[in-house]
Formats: sequence, C-alpha cells, structure tokens
Amino acid sequence: MNLHVSYFRYWLTPILLVISLGAAFGQGWQRHYGNAGDQRAFSVALQPDGGIIAVGSTADTAGSGQTNWYYFRTDSLGQILAESSWGSADTAESAVAIFPMNQDMWVVGNRSWAVSLPLVAQQNDIQWVKLNAQGNPQNASMTASFISVVHSDAALGSGRLLVGSDFQPIIDGLFPQPALYYIDSLGNLQWSVTYPFTDQYGDGLAAVQVNANEAILASYEFNATNSQTIRLQRIDFQGNELLEKRLPLTDAVLPATLLQTLDAQILLIGNIQSAQSDVYLAKINPANLDTLWTAQLAVTGTQVPHAALELPDGRIAIVGEHIPQGTSSRDAFLAMVGPAGQLQWFKTYGGLKGDIFWDIQYSEVQNKLVIGGQTASFSLSGDLQAWLLQADTSGQVWSSRVVGRVAQDLTQNCLIDASEPGLQQWIVAAAGAPGTVYTVTDAQGFYQLPVDTGSWYVSVLPVSGYWLPCEDSVEVTLGNINDTVVLAFPIQVLYECPFMEIDITTPFLRRCFDNTNTVRYFNYGTTSAAPATAVVLLDEYLSLTGSTLPYTQSGDSIFFNLGTVPPLSGGTFQLTAFLDCDSTVLGQVHCTEAYILPDSLCFNFDPEWDGSNLEVDGYCTGDSVVLTISNTGAGMQGPVEYIITEDQIIFRRDMLQLGAGQDTTIVVYPNGATLTILVGQTPGHPGNSQPMLVIEGCGSFPFSTGYAFQFPQNDGNASVDIECRSNVGSFDPNDKTGLPLGVGMEGIIAPRTPIEYLIRFQNTGTDTAFRVEIRDQLSALLDIASLRIGASSHPNRWKVSGEGLLHFIFDPIALPDSAANQDGSMGFVKFSIEPKASAPLGSVVDNHADILFDQNAPVLTNTTRHTVGDPTAHLLTNIFEPNNINTTIEWLAATPNPTHGILLVNLRQPFKGEGLRLEVVDAFGRLLQTHVYSANQSQIMLNLDSVPAGVYFILLRQTGRSIIDTQRVIKL
Repeated sequence: MNLHVSYFRYWLTPILLVISLGAAFGQGWQRHYGNAGDQRAFSVALQPDGGIIAVGSTADTAGSGQTNWYYFRTDSLGQILAESSWGSADTAESAVAIFPMNQDMWVVGNRSWAVSLPLVAQQNDIQWVKLNAQGNPQNASMTASFISVVHSDAALGSGRLLVGSDFQPIIDGLFPQPALYYIDSLGNLQWSVTYPFTDQYGDGLAAVQVNANEAILASYEFNATNSQTIRLQRIDFQGNELLEKRLPLTDAVLPATLLQTLDAQILLIGNIQSAQSDVYLAKINPANLDTLWTAQLAVTGTQVPHAALELPDGRIAIVGEHIPQGTSSRDAFLAMVGPAGQLQWFKTYGGLKGDIFWDIQYSEVQNKLVIGGQTASFSLSGDLQAWLLQADTSGQVWSSRVVGRVAQDLTQNCLIDASEPGLQQWIVAAAGAPGTVYTVTDAQGFYQLPVDTGSWYVSVLPVSGYWLPCEDSVEVTLGNINDTVVLAFPIQVLYECPFMEIDITTPFLRRCFDNTNTVRYFNYGTTSAAPATAVVLLDEYLSLTGSTLPYTQSGDSIFFNLGTVPPLSGGTFQLTAFLDCDSTVLGQVHCTEAYILPDSLCFNFDPEWDGSNLEVDGYCTGDSVVLTISNTGAGMQGPVEYIITEDQIIFRRDMLQLGAGQDTTIVVYPNGATLTILVGQTPGHPGNSQPMLVIEGCGSFPFSTGYAFQFPQNDGNASVDIECRSNVGSFDPNDKTGLPLGVGMEGIIAPRTPIEYLIRFQNTGTDTAFRVEIRDQLSALLDIASLRIGASSHPNRWKVSGEGLLHFIFDPIALPDSAANQDGSMGFVKFSIEPKASAPLGSVVDNHADILFDQNAPVLTNTTRHTVGDPTAHLLTNIFEPNNINTTIEWLAATPNPTHGILLVNLRQPFKGEGLRLEVVDAFGRLLQTHVYSANQSQIMLNLDSVPAGVYFILLRQTGRSIIDTQRVIKL
C-alpha cells in the first residue's frame, strides 16, 4: 500500500494512525542476544529464506569464567528461532567461522585452548563441528597440533579452507607459522600444510579462492629485527606453493580479509599498525601478486577492520571497530568504499561502549547488509551481548518510522488542515533509549524519522521564540518492526512580530586585494519585516569597492534596502572591500560589523531586569587606549563585573554600577598587547548582549596578534553580527575554524557559548566539480535546537539526519578547478551552535567535517577543539601587592624589547620583601624559566636563545603571594 500523508487531517493527540507498511518499506533492524555474561557473534551466514545463522562465544554456564562455543539462528527479521552452546569448563572456546557445505550441513570453525595448562603445554586446537539444517551439532573433528586462531575461510573445489597458525619450534621457542587446512564436502580433513618462515614467525590471516584450483593466502610476517610485512602466496588444490611475494609496505599492516573483486583481481583489506590506525587497501594481480594500487581511509580516530565484501555494483562494504580520538570506547563502524579505493561514507553504530562489528554478509534477495558483532551499549547488565544488524546499502538501519507534517495552525485549533501552509526546514527530533535522532521538514512541511521499536519522545524545534507548538513533545510507541506512526505538529503564532537575523562572512582576508563579504539575512518571525534595512560597518583598513545590491553610504555606515522580507524567508547579497597594504601587518585582525532593522524584540521582558543597558567603546591614542563603559538605559540596581585583559593576562577585574546615562573611562597602556574588555549585563537583560571590545596593535611595534579570538564577539543578538578575521598570506584550502577559539590550547569557553564554525573548501582537482557535499557529524554535546545556518558562498540545501549529522549539499555548483580559476574554485559555509546546558564543565567538543567533491574520496578538514569551563580561570592574573610600601604600577623594566635572545630585567625601585622570584612563561601559561632574587639584587639577565620566536611573559612573584607585576616581551 502507499501512504499519502497529505490527505489526512491530523489531530495531535491522540496519535491518528499506527500503520504496518510491511517488509517492502523496511530499511532494516537491529537485535541483541544472550543472557548473563558475555556473548559475541563472530561470524554470520545467510539461509535461502533470508534467515540468519550466527556463531561466536558465550560465557561458560558452569561459571568457570571461560567461554563456550555459541550458536543461534533467527528468521529474516532477526527474531530468534534456536540457540545453543557447547564446550568444557576448563577450556576457552570460540566459534569464529560458519559456512554451508550443502543444504543439510553447516560447518563451524572453532578455536580453543586449555587455559589451565602452561603455555608450552596448552592444546590450542582447531575444531570443526558439523551442524544439520536445524542447527544441531552432529559430530566434531579436531587437529592435534598447536593452532592459535582461525581468521577466515575460503572455498576451494567442493570443500573449504581454514586459515590458521601452527606453533612450531624456531630458534629458542615455539612460534606461530601460517597454516592451511582443507575440509572436504563431508566435513573431513583432507590435508593441512604449514608454510614456515626461516628465522621469522607470523600468522596466517586470510585466504581467498581465485579460480577452480587455486587460492591466495595472506600472512603477517614478523622477525627479531622488528621488520613487519605481508607475505602473499598462491597455492594449488593440494596446498603446494606456486608463487610467493611480499607487499612493498612503508608501514606495518595487519591483514583482515581478502576479496576477489568483479574485475578478477584481489583486494586486501587490513589496518595500519600505528598510533593512528587507518584502514589499508591494496589491489593485487592474482597472476603475479603485483600490487596495482593502494589506498588509505583517513578517518579521525583508530579503525580496525574485521570483515568486508563486494556489492554487485563494485563498491566495498567494510566493518570493524572505531575508537574515537581521545577516548578508549569502541563504536562499530560500516564504511563504503568505491571500486578505486575512495571512501564514500563512514558511519558508526552503537551507543557508549563495547560495540564491534565482526562479520558482514550481503542478501541479494533483499539487497540488504547483515552484520554480526557484539554490543555492551544496549545491555542492561553491562555485559556484552551478541548483536545482529540489518541495513540497506546506504547504511540505514531502522525500519520503523515516525512520519508527519509540521504546519502553521492558522485556525488556532491545534489541528492541521491540508490547506494550512507547511513549515520548511524545521528540525524534528525523537529521543529514545538508543539516543536522539533528527530530521528536517521538506518544502511542504513533511518529515520522516527512522527509529527502532520502543518508546520515543518526538518534538519539533521552533526556529524562534515567536512560534509555539501545540505540544512540546509527544510520546509514541512502535511495537513491531515496520510500524509507522503518523504524527503532526501544528505550530501557532505566539508573538506577531518579525525576528530578523543577519550574518556576514568573509572566508579569508588578503592584504592588497579585494575581499568578498557575503551577507545572509533571514526573518525567523511571524510577520513581514517592512521595510528591512541592512547596515554594514567595514573595518577601518577596508574600503568598499563594489556590491551586488544598491547602497547608500553615510560616514562609516553602508545602508542596503532589502524591501519587504516575509516570515520564514530571506536572501543573500555580496560586497567587496579592498584591504590596505601599507598600514597593516600579516596576521592582523580586522572586524566588520553588520546590523539589520527592524531589530525590536516583541516578547515580554524579564521582570528582574532593571532597565539598564551597558555598552563599551574605546580607541587607541598614541601609547594608550581609552575605554568607556556607558549605561544607555535606566539606572543599575546592582553592580556587574568587568574584566580587562592584555593578551592572556587579566590586567583588571572589578565591579561597577552606573546610573542612567552615566559612563566611566579607563586609560590603559598596553605596550602592543591585545587589549580585551568584557562587561556583564544586569540580570534579566533581554537578548544575548555581551558588551566587549578588542583593540590590537596599540602602544608599540611589533604588536601581539592571535589573542582577538579568545572570547565571543558582542553579536549574541540575532540582529547583529561581527565578523573578525586575521589577514593571511597563503592558507589551506579545505579547513575548518570554530570561533571563539577559547582560552589556551584546550580552547576553554564558557557554558552555552555559541561556536561559529566556518568550513572552507576548494576544488584542487583537475576538472570542474558539479556537486559538493559537506558532512559534519555534530558532537553529542552540542544542542541542535540552537543550530543557526549562516552565510555561504553558493546556494545550497541543508539537512540534519541520524544522530546529528549535518549536511550541506551544493548541487548544482559547477566549481572550477583551481588551475583554471583560482578564485572561482573556492567556497564556504558557516553555521553556529551551542554546547548543551547539560554539558558538564570539562566537556571536550571536537569537530571536523568531510568534504566530498562529486564521487571522489572525502577530504577531511582539521579538527577543532573547545572545552566547556571558565575561561577567565585559565588566564594569568596581574595583582599589585599592597604589602610593599613602595607601591607603583610598573615594577619591571626589560630591555631590549623586542629581543633576539638576551634580556636584562631591572626592578625600577628596591623591593622591601623576601622570596622574590622571576618567572618566564609562554603564551599558554607554561612555565619555562624561574630565577630567584638574592638579597639586594635588582637586575637579572635572561637568556631566551633556546625558545622560538613569539610572545612571552615575565612574571614578578613573591613566595606565597599572587603576581606583583608582569612584562610582555617579544622574542624575534
């Protein structure tokens, strides 16, 4: 049946329909199996009717702490039909391979070892158990040699090859040697062959059949000199070696599997043995074992592949385990790779811990992937459970879904009629036991969310506070696979008012060139903005040279008439500005401001607000900066804090309280330091204003750079945007920045600070790119309800899917290559998002993006890092000690400054105290040198030859007390 949801009239509560659409509409499912103790599914096999057989290990029922062989069988939907285990209490046993011999018999390849015996006496056995069609063990066979592991199987003739390692004496001990075992169609061992190294050892890890009478064996080779490589051997039907060759490797690679591809070549898949372990692929000619090409799947974190297969269209599906960077947890991964080794996509599955995919099979009948593994994330007890998962070839799993429509409720009756307008690109979220998943509505307001069975809380995220859903969230329960719940969200108008937002972006600033600024404006309100006006104030070193919209200019302000902007719509325009050559230096920061009118707020003000409104202003005059804090509102009913910093030192931290119309002026002598002033607003102040000002390059030359982005700009209100960028020479074409940068190397930002991400891309290929897609897996610590889309270089569509995967799709784009058109080959997109209010202090938010040009392998950007905390607590503090009677503002004099290495530091006046010392720290506050003053000493010579060029700080400190004075020095 077809479901046309546009014909329904929706009631919000109760839910109108729960429809079972049937298997034809299903995407997949996931199930976990087992009881107390750990269970794993190491190998899966498919039956003709779509049923699944899986084998692995389970906790020994006698409670010995060992494992037994584990078998279970399910129907095509993963519902368990049979389950069994076998083994002995004093032996660790695992089933690692299962494969059909004929319609009525399966063979399970096992490994076992007697853990109670010494290592040299342990019987590490390979076993194969014949199962009938019902999964009942018939009889078992076992070798008597020392076998370490069975990794994979390969058909040869009418039988099967088991791959393992035979322990044999080498030099002064027993070491593994690659071995093959041939099991005939009746499950009997016909022959076994060991392929020893001379003074080396290693494991047989993978094999694949290449024709009716030959197979390829891959072994991992290791010797006493720590050289590691892969040995490839072509063997015949009797196990005789026909050809041997070693792969030319620059890094050690551990093979995981071998595949024969549709082009009759061999594909080896393994992982690079390094701190940053990536998936390695090598295409091999089976005739001569020459390497045709190699590829490496560069994904942040550590990837260990365990199995792979080729799809009918030539793509390669790879499964394994992924360890995110900076953690020890494991996620299962599924990666799709093109025929030439290019990564098409990489997805992770599971929850918080212990999730691994061990095997993968492809169902031609259903065009589905069936994956076996283990999971601890979905186990209530925390034990591992066997895990089966079915997904389509795009990696989509869940088959049950919530569908519906988000529309404006014009009649204000919490119902949606077909004539009421749908709301496009509104985010819909569903929160359940597996986590939270997201989607966005289409042009008619329709949405669909794939979810697992069980209970989910579904909600729509309003684009502004002027809109109100009739229900914040609705609980739905999906009891069966392929169920569909139809759920609509009528949205009512809470305030009749425009809500204008503006964003201005320049992807880079180059001195002596015209630079393009893109302005995006959007009305998130409920009524039209008429007329709307954009105002742009360029940085003092920028001169307007052109615009795609007509404009008028009055002093520093440039005005753009935008006409009437209807609700939930907007537009984009561009302006170019020339950045001066002579009066700027490389790395200097330039800030351009954009405002949009109307900017009035229509919601009710917080009754706690006293009506005050603080603003800051300042300017450089000679060697000093004059700062002014003004109250442009009603009188303050209580004080607020303000902070002044010089680079990464807090110069002053104090409280102030101003009456209506009052102001206060502060004069600071920064001596070339970057000066930042931060001022709080009184409680209940409307909007998100955070008065701040950064002044760079005042007082001396050269001056410090790189400190202007520690704190967010005062553009928290939607009607204001301040774009600050450092001018650059050369730059990386595909990168990502997140502003503010935060304080220190860990990027400390205050809770709920919006992070503004800019992703730049450039087509550095050899031909035009007709489609560009950016994929950004947002951290679970980020609040998707706060997502705001900013300006972009080209028209695009965006969406959020899955557990927070943000897509920007530029299609069509026709992006020329950089050789044909350097400027035209570049693009960008910008968005902002906040950490969740629940993110604890110390939470680390890492973020990177994948950029896909047409069908090429994704280009990975750098990873940005922010840490939630108190940024001011990570700054140095400059406090003048009152215990010294010779009080003066400046104690230290350092010459020469800047210096090439030798620096004389003098005390301007004698210090009447003890325990005085001098410390040298870098820009991140790391202590580099300490010098203790002796009695009556007033001068210390510092040698900075060993430190790199940059900005450093000299701290004068008294034992047991705070810093007395600081001096910033520049090492050339």
